[in-house]
Amino acid sequence: MMKLFLVIWLLGVGVAAAQDAVPVQVRELSALLSPVVFTAPAEVVTANRSRISARVEARIDTLPVNVGDPVEAGQVIVELDCIDNELSLERAEAELQSAQAQLKRATRQLARSETLARDTLLSKDLLEERQTGKEAAEARERQARAMLKQAELSVSRCRIASPFEGVVTGRLAAKGELARPGTPLLEIVDLQSIEVAAQVFPSELKELESSPRVFLSFLDEEYPLRIDRRTPVIDPVTRTQEVRLGFSGRSAPVGASGRLVWHGKDPGIPASLLVQRDDRLGIFVARDGTAVFHVLPHAREGRPAMVDLPPDTSIVTEGHQALRDGDSLDIAN
Repeated sequence: MMKLFLVIWLLGVGVAAAQDAVPVQVRELSALLSPVVFTAPAEVVTANRSRISARVEARIDTLPVNVGDPVEAGQVIVELDCIDNELSLERAEAELQSAQAQLKRATRQLARSETLARDTLLSKDLLEERQTGKEAAEARERQARAMLKQAELSVSRCRIASPFEGVVTGRLAAKGELARPGTPLLEIVDLQSIEVAAQVFPSELKELESSPRVFLSFLDEEYPLRIDRRTPVIDPVTRTQEVRLGFSGRSAPVGASGRLVWHGKDPGIPASLLVQRDDRLGIFVARDGTAVFHVLPHAREGRPAMVDLPPDTSIVTEGHQALRDGDSLDIAN
């Protein structure tokens, strides 16, 4: 009777244990590994997006470019009515000629006075007066020359040139309007100094820098890139670092928003096998019929992850979402 009771008790324990075991499926890690593809948000930016402004007050005479027109560096893109400035230039030229004539006369007077002073035919006070007159004439000549340069500069500013090669993206004024200093007239985008700005997690930078293939994905098109530089600062909100990349071939339009894509040199496991426990991401390993939660410190939700385990490790591939660390496993063949 005692033996029968012991057998029934053992059978009950076995049934209870079988009921507590979680049904799962497992596969070896080596069968799950595949190339890891990383992505990050990216945008095509330019070093120069300039609003071209007037530097003198004048009426707009011509605006020979329109939105979408390409422009060369140094090409005239705005012409202002320059009559007032040209008249100021003529006056400045006349003032300079007058000052030069006065300086020439004062120089001759001083030379004669010095000759007479050596022969004691001229008083010392009069000689000093001649010297002061020449110095004053020199000052007036310098002032007139500076005014001439200012007038020439004002005339030159009536013709506004593009500071770089680019394309017109905004026409902010019209012919006949009065332009004042600082008034934006045109917006030009530099198409020669464009690059891609991407936000990358620091833990993925090493894979990015060693990746044999990096490209921008935009509207189902791929644009090959090269890494130029990265900022040494981590954004306190996104916890990412900004990386700047240049185009290796054809370039995407400025302002395009896409995804930076690169391949890791080591394979990883699919993101679908990752689970979160206690604010940590990892995978479940089947070890001696027990579920063991293996933390992956650099894993990120929704991304494939690198795994530092032997290739023959049994990884739980089905039923892992409901598992807890230490659960008994009912492994299906």
